Amino acid sequence: MGYNTFLRYETTFMIEEIKKILDEKKCEDLVVIDVTDRKMLFDAMIIATCTSNRHIKSTADFLYDTYKKTNNVRVDGDSSSDWIVVEIDNTLVHLFKAETRALYKLEELWENRPTDQCNTVPVPGS
Repeated sequence: MGYNTFLRYETTFMIEEIKKILDEKKCEDLVVIDVTDRKMLFDAMIIATCTSNRHIKSTADFLYDTYKKTNNVRVDGDSSSDWIVVEIDNTLVHLFKAETRALYKLEELWENRPTDQCNTVPVPGS
């Protein structure tokens, strides 16, 4: 998988599950960023591009509904947002419209960290 060895098995499994959901929901340009070495309150970020605000909202709602019974889930953002964050246990899922993702450049922000502190893992086929 290419993830940092510090990622817990449960987190790695959840990341793979979330990536599958995002792919099924037609999200694009999926990127996983492992931040376990940064000693953050979360272990990983998944960044994805959606085609519209409705696409962002429906994907966030689906993730919430999928994980609400078995995990701690929180959604930040509303239906008119160009960026919604879904927090699922130790994983943050950032759902962006393309223009907003290009503006904030989260991948670049985290890629500029020393490689022993943050590993970016592109999703195969995206």
